[in-house]
Amino acid sequence: MLLKLIPARQEPTIHFSLCFKELPSDLPTPPSWTSQLSHLMHEDLEVPVTLLSLDRAAGVTCLLEDVTLDMEKGEVRCRFIDGSVDSWYFGAGGKVHGDALVDALEGIVRNVKESTLEDERITRAREQEREKERQKAFERSRSLSLSSPSRIRGSSKNPKHKRQRSLFMHIVSSIGYV
Repeated sequence: MLLKLIPARQEPTIHFSLCFKELPSDLPTPPSWTSQLSHLMHEDLEVPVTLLSLDRAAGVTCLLEDVTLDMEKGEVRCRFIDGSVDSWYFGAGGKVHGDALVDALEGIVRNVKESTLEDERITRAREQEREKERQKAFERSRSLSLSSPSRIRGSSKNPKHKRQRSLFMHIVSSIGYV
């Protein structure tokens, strides 16, 4: 089932998907579901596509294709898997439940907007951090490239190598002087 919330203002539509996974095939079918299936077949009624349609808790969501909550029109539209559409109005006329629904939907729109702004702020901060890293790397490579020629010039001069005596030569020379 797809839930669509269309805000009253110029904000994007909010989409939310709600679906239940099928039960694993190694689990036995509950007896009440089996009796419902046999009753449907006995009465020559259409058998549901998913077994979860027979569950009281998940049945409605399995039978609905999408639900649209249009805040501008104050309307709820439900499209079922067989193609039929049912709709009704809320919020107009000061009905308590409609007002509570409008308040809840406005809260959802506000939360999604705040979350989107926070995500954008985090993305910008990451991009700025990457740009700083690139700038530092560029500066390091630039300073290395500028200092490289001086090293090459300095290495062209051959400083005199100071020879060190080996331990053997040191012993021989000390014996010779005695």
